[in-house]
Amino acid sequence: MFEELKQEKRQLREDLKEERKQMLAELKEERDAKKEELKEERDAKKEELKEERTT
Repeated sequence: MFEELKQEKRQLREDLKEERKQMLAELKEERDAKKEELKEERDAKKEELKEERTT
């Protein structure tokens, strides 16, 4: 009985660890996508300003 509880506790801990790792990876992916989107917007604005200055 005691060994079963220890095993279950160990399994739950591993599951939580894996779930946390997956959530962190998803958050990083979302953050990176947002960074890229902002960079593209900034670059587009820079290009637009450059165009306005030359005309």
